Amino acid sequence: MSSNHHVVESAEDFQQQLSKDLQRVSVINFWAPWAEPCKQMNEVVKELAKKYDSILFLQVDAEQLTEISESFEVESVPAFVVLRGHTLLGRVTGADAAELASQVEAHSKSSVKPTSTSEKAPAPAPATAPATN
Repeated sequence: MSSNHHVVESAEDFQQQLSKDLQRVSVINFWAPWAEPCKQMNEVVKELAKKYDSILFLQVDAEQLTEISESFEVESVPAFVVLRGHTLLGRVTGADAAELASQVEAHSKSSVKPTSTSEKAPAPAPATAPATN
């Protein structure tokens, strides 16, 4: 298995994997072992993980880890959620390998770079809110 493809074991494991790099694009693969389309898409995801090593692919058993599935409003499998950190970039519902590959390719090229940086601390908050009239 690729080092960027991870089978999620628990909600804590899921959070830990996502939190390692909040600038990294992640693809969450919600699946169920009994669903044949999921088995086919798992193979597609493994191939995408080999091709796009900068993207993190997380495999989540939708029925075993319901708290994760529910938090992403997954109602059927297979389903895929594309994130950067905690920002939703896209969704693919169903065994649509072409659409998933298209989204992965599109988001593999995009990267968020800060427009400026500073060594200075943020300005302190105002002591009182400005009056609005």
